Amino acid sequence: MGLRTGLRNEFPRGWWRSAPWWLAGLREIGLGVVAVVATVALLRRAVRGLRSRDEPGALSVFDRCLEGCLAGLLAHLAGLLGLAVLGLRGELTAVPALLLVLSVAWALVNAATAGLALFLVARSRWARQAEWSVIDFVAAWAPRYGRPPETIEEYKAERLRGTDEEV
Repeated sequence: MGLRTGLRNEFPRGWWRSAPWWLAGLREIGLGVVAVVATVALLRRAVRGLRSRDEPGALSVFDRCLEGCLAGLLAHLAGLLGLAVLGLRGELTAVPALLLVLSVAWALVNAATAGLALFLVARSRWARQAEWSVIDFVAAWAPRYGRPPETIEEYKAERLRGTDEEV
């Protein structure tokens, strides 16, 4: 995909006054922030993904927030490491035990959820490369924000998206 096509997909004509464009962007940013800060909010999606781990279409939800899940995993593991270092140095004596237990539990649950999401997507991408290549093609080339298809690739992505919805 060239620069011109990528820019046309991301910034269609009239994007500055398009409510769907702004809402989709805010939704994507919000999903990334939730994946970093409170990955446990995605626990229901992770459990649903675990139940349907052999269906790439169900796991493609995590593909949109994969960077956020990775950042959340690293952030919460770093938080656990920091708490462990402070605990070993004996500097956690002033912190109430309940607060310490809650923060460790929060970091563990968030890290486990992010790790589960990353593992499921990586396993599925490795085992079902053909289905994921179709999902990636549709995500890259399908026209967004209600814009009609203009190129051959966009028409092909629309056709592939239509077959995915019918199945």
